[in-house]
Amino acid sequence: HGMGGSGKTSLAAEALRDAHLLRQCFPSGVFWLTIGQLNDERGQVDQTKLLMKMNNLCARLDDEGSSAASSNVEEAHDRLRDVFSRQYPRSLLVLDDVWSP
Repeated sequence: HGMGGSGKTSLAAEALRDAHLLRQCFPSGVFWLTIGQLNDERGQVDQTKLLMKMNNLCARLDDEGSSAASSNVEEAHDRLRDVFSRQYPRSLLVLDDVWSP
């Protein structure tokens, strides 16, 4: 959280350069996802774009292919939580370039 251009991404990237620390703290891996601007013309989060990003992430990470694409953000949230807890229990998910209205 903070003003754009203040170095948040650079700081996070530098913190993740220590391979020993990563293996010790996050043996299931580190996943870096760039969100980008998801706001519609009214300044609200575009639920369709958010759902598409979440479903794409689930499809890429779910090695078991446990379920079809979610039909709403709440279902996608639950599916992501399930995928991470079952398949990547000690991992780090970095959400970069998140915009808020």
